[in-house]
Amino acid sequence: MRLFNKKIDSACRHCQHALVGEEHITCIKKRKYVQPDGRCFRFRYDPLKRVPFKQKAPDFSGFDPSDFTL
Repeated sequence: MRLFNKKIDSACRHCQHALVGEEHITCIKKRKYVQPDGRCFRFRYDPLKRVPFKQKAPDFSGFDPSDFTL
């Protein structure tokens, strides 16, 4: 999933009504524990709760040091 993608994964771990703990997620609206991948009609996306994927470091092994000189 990209940062500004129109299609948002509607999971409880990204909801603004969820309180994310270390072991479980609590829904404020439902007042109970929910699954991280759970879904409901009250879902409201909170971009601050989303952890972006790490990008891979570029592979420069195919280049020679002479490629980087002027």
